[in-house]
Amino acid sequence: MTTKRLAAIVIACCATIFAASAQQQMLTILMHVKEGFGNTYLDKGLTMTVTDAATGDTIMIPGADGKPVPAVFDASQRYVGQHWSTGVYPVDVKVPRAKGRYIILVSYPEYETEEVPLVIEHIGSRENERKLPDVTLYKARSRKLDEVTVTASKVKFYHKGDTLVYNADAFSLAHGSMLDALVEQLPGVEIRDGGQIYVNGKYVESLMLNGKDFFKGDNTLMLNNLGAYTVKDIAVYDKYGETSRLANRQLENDKKYVMDVRLKKEYAKGYILNLEAGGGTSSRYMGRLFGMWFTNRSRLTLIGAVNNVNDSRQPGKTNSWTMTRTPGDFRTKTGGLDYMVSAEDGKWEASGNTTIEHTRALNTSTTDRTNFLSGGDTYERIMSRQLGHDLKISTSNGFSLKPEGKSLHIGQSLNYRKDDQRGGSFSAAFNREFEESTRKILEYIYSGQTVSFSDHLINTVINENLHRGHTLEAGGNVSGDMRVPYSPDLLGFFASGKYKEKRYDDFRLYDINFAETGSSTVDNQYIRNRPDREHELNAGITYNYLYSPEGSLEVKPCWTYMHSRRNSALYRLDRLSDAGMFGNLPADYEAALDPDQSNVSHEYSNTAQAILFWMHNKKLPESKQLMLTASGAIKVDWRHLDYRQGATNSAISRRDAEIEIGQAGATYMAGTNTFKLLYNRHIDYVPLNRLVDITDSRDPMNIFRGAPSLKNAATNGLNFQWMKMVWGRHRWSENVDLNFRWIDNALVSGYTYDPATGVRTYSMYNTSGNWQGTASHGFNKNFGPTDQFSVGANTDATYGKSADMVGYGEAAVERTWVKNLTLGQGLKLTYMKGRNYITLNGRVDWRDTRGNRDGFNNFSATTLQYGLTGLVNLPKSITLSTDLTAYTRRGYSDPSLNTTDVVWNARISYAIPGGKWVIMLDGFDLLHQLSNVSYNVNAQGRTETYTNVLPRYAMLHVQYRLNIQPKKR
Repeated sequence: MTTKRLAAIVIACCATIFAASAQQQMLTILMHVKEGFGNTYLDKGLTMTVTDAATGDTIMIPGADGKPVPAVFDASQRYVGQHWSTGVYPVDVKVPRAKGRYIILVSYPEYETEEVPLVIEHIGSRENERKLPDVTLYKARSRKLDEVTVTASKVKFYHKGDTLVYNADAFSLAHGSMLDALVEQLPGVEIRDGGQIYVNGKYVESLMLNGKDFFKGDNTLMLNNLGAYTVKDIAVYDKYGETSRLANRQLENDKKYVMDVRLKKEYAKGYILNLEAGGGTSSRYMGRLFGMWFTNRSRLTLIGAVNNVNDSRQPGKTNSWTMTRTPGDFRTKTGGLDYMVSAEDGKWEASGNTTIEHTRALNTSTTDRTNFLSGGDTYERIMSRQLGHDLKISTSNGFSLKPEGKSLHIGQSLNYRKDDQRGGSFSAAFNREFEESTRKILEYIYSGQTVSFSDHLINTVINENLHRGHTLEAGGNVSGDMRVPYSPDLLGFFASGKYKEKRYDDFRLYDINFAETGSSTVDNQYIRNRPDREHELNAGITYNYLYSPEGSLEVKPCWTYMHSRRNSALYRLDRLSDAGMFGNLPADYEAALDPDQSNVSHEYSNTAQAILFWMHNKKLPESKQLMLTASGAIKVDWRHLDYRQGATNSAISRRDAEIEIGQAGATYMAGTNTFKLLYNRHIDYVPLNRLVDITDSRDPMNIFRGAPSLKNAATNGLNFQWMKMVWGRHRWSENVDLNFRWIDNALVSGYTYDPATGVRTYSMYNTSGNWQGTASHGFNKNFGPTDQFSVGANTDATYGKSADMVGYGEAAVERTWVKNLTLGQGLKLTYMKGRNYITLNGRVDWRDTRGNRDGFNNFSATTLQYGLTGLVNLPKSITLSTDLTAYTRRGYSDPSLNTTDVVWNARISYAIPGGKWVIMLDGFDLLHQLSNVSYNVNAQGRTETYTNVLPRYAMLHVQYRLNIQPKKR
């Protein structure tokens, strides 16, 4: 190497070091800039210039190469719209890291320029940035432009920074559709049971309305009641919280993945009213009320609903009524109030909601169960019926203060539930399998026609049950954060308390006949559970050490105390001379107390833990990024249980020291590609009551025994994800997800089976060998000259081993396992022309089960689903929507389930001119072939269940819309 070349390298290194050092001698000034009328945060088009307060000259600072450059911010050079709790991330400029007086000129096109004074007198040794109060800009003038008409094809979705935005007007919906119909059409979006939403396979943690929580925790209230016609667009993004706002950076442990429903301008202020009522055949009915008053800083919403159609299914939706959804017959009444109000400057906010719901549920089912046993499989056929009434009342409220550099939140919750259930079942167990359906076999046995079954019958059980329960839960929490003066670090605290009280009464009647011995037994029980109380206290502090602009370490020491008292008494009413009518207590019931099956417990625990979260986000050349994260907890847990049952009086103490890993791994982003590799480890603690050496025989067919020597289990997970999103014309996305999960010392509820009686004696065991691997691939793409075609495909595979402990007769329990392989393929193709569309979709799932036991009969089952969905806009504001789906099942042990059923639903709707009235006529299950079947396999056996569904029906309903906007001043 020549001397000149060496000198050049040394000079270049010195220049780099000098430039980096110069950059470190800068202080970053942050602020939010918003417009005065709507409090909208401004980003692109915004400029800021730092000038000397005395001379007015523009301040010069060292650039990336060490050369002087003006201290100017130009938002056109980068996208600013990163979301956090207040809206977007702040804009920034740099000034010399020294005492000084400056004027920052903030300007935006067509707005008055604002002069912001900045005085720097003291700087902390580790302070590298400083946040200024929000700046508000006001319009300089307004002028009317000539009208221009623009015609363009509507883009369904696009990417804005890190935000995925769906344009609501680009999707075709039937008149009268609610938000759920719109969300289900969004490419890559799936709504699962309970209103859970997934976008490209990723779970959406919160569904928001205009950036604010809405009936937090219950997505169905917005999905089923907000009219789709009010929606402008739907944005999906990572929303960062208050801690990130204070830190002025994205903190990975302070974010949640949200879907933000943003209303059209005409519905963003004023009043919205949406009423709907309908009635139909088979005594079906529905009614809905949605009213909302909305301003920029406040919202008041009232909802109400009554129906006996289970949910908000609508013809023309891909999953409007499937073979595995909406079992049972429900009658639901719901009411709710949601409010939000905030200060004009965003310094405080109050929000909350109250809901009340009553549900009457009728469920009937038939179950076909195969028990995998070393002495030969046994087979159970069960029919059950359950009628329940469930009343839930809940309220939650919160208040937040957000002064500069600080935050404080206070929250409260209260929940009450009253649930009454009454039902019964009839079952029979056999030592061989029969081809006849479950219903036919049980009807034969119940009527005494057991000629063909008696030689193989083990037992019959008739059960009747009645439950009356009450549950009350109350909780409160307070938390706060502040920025450490003259430092980038954050200091916070949190505390919470919860109280829960349950009281319930159970009546149980068992009539059991054993075929081999010819004996029978009748148990008439009353179980009183009260008092049953528990409370929990939790408190801790947090310190977030922001050691560089790229990295942070959060340390959170905390303490949790839990205390509970429970009393459960069993009375054997069958031992009285007169037990009275079932469900009513005789006057002398207390004389029937069974002390051997009654228990009293007192448990408390103290948990001390240190929770750690480390993140380092490294920006690489060519806009690439590498993020490393590690989170976990060091936990020490002291638990004690005093337990008394009959002659047993136990005191159990246990101390556990464990390390949990919440998430450790790396995320690499390069252009349109994102790669993630993550590992986690979770500890499953042994319940102390499982360690008590007692026998619980309240259920005479299922006896439970304690296991004093159990160990804690640990669940480990390894996950790899790849996602690619390409924007522009012919947008497409693709993702791959690989998961492997294994359990150390898995806690399983194994049993010993008595072949003579069919009685199971359960106990908990530790076992090894439980693991599962899954792989999935998703693909969505638009194509065609105008992107009128879209295709979506989902491929998934699961292979796992389920290990358990099962014994037969006098033999000791032994480890047994089955391996399940599941392969699935889904495909969806949509063609759209104008406001009309047709979708072809199909899915096939194949499941294969193999066991390690000699004589185990390997088996497989297949389900196939295929059909079409469409919507056509006819003249005179008439819309026709329909879905037709065929379901094929093969490989089920009950031959009545191996069928092909075709389900057809349709809707015709008419929008009356004026936009206020919509008339709809729905037809559900027009071919009368809907059924509901579930299928489950593990090491203990295979279970197939058929559950009742609603009968086919037609319904005529009318919707009324009203929108009142405030008068312009």
